[in-house]
Amino acid sequence: MERRDFLKVSVLTGATAALSGCEKPAHKLVRFIPEEDLVPSVATWKPSVCTLCPAGCGLMVRVLPGEAEVVRNGKPGRIQMGLAKKLEGNPNHPVNQGKLCARGQAGLQITYHPDRVGSPLKRCGPSGSGTRRSGLRRQSLLL
Repeated sequence: MERRDFLKVSVLTGATAALSGCEKPAHKLVRFIPEEDLVPSVATWKPSVCTLCPAGCGLMVRVLPGEAEVVRNGKPGRIQMGLAKKLEGNPNHPVNQGKLCARGQAGLQITYHPDRVGSPLKRCGPSGSGTRRSGLRRQSLLL
């Protein structure tokens, strides 16, 4: 195969692949939401700003009423409060104009994930031992 033929075939293949993505989709994607996650209440959308990167994109936060586990004076308990359930881009914001990156979409995991780091970790053993201290509790982490 000559170089010209190779380039012609490459350009033709690339153009075909690019144009095939421009057609109208045959079906829409349906998001699956388990029934146990549905809460019968009215959602409110509140504007905010994403602080996960220096861009400062505008957010719309979906807030639903719910119970949160809190620890006060060493005693665990539950209180009623508004909980953020979904982050979307704010269409009226000049920076992101309604779009939101993957880091912004995962912003709720930083707040609610049970394995998140809750306080600064301090070394309590020799360097390289893998033991860390978080707040008043001691725990061992594999790094």
